[in-house]
Amino acid sequence: MNKIRTVNTAFAEIIEKDPDTALTKTAIRRILKSGAIPSLQVGNKVIFDMNDLEEILDKGFIKN
Repeated sequence: MNKIRTVNTAFAEIIEKDPDTALTKTAIRRILKSGAIPSLQVGNKVIFDMNDLEEILDKGFIKN
């Protein structure tokens, strides 16, 4: 099932699961901008599937 999120909602979900995370909103934005996961600009927000972000983070792959 798709879990469509914005950067802010994804970050809040990550913080809830791991309050001591080193991941930042800027890091999420950079992952999206790199094209490592598909995203869509809707107005002034970017949306994406949280499952894709979690998969990238689990693999430890972040494209600079």
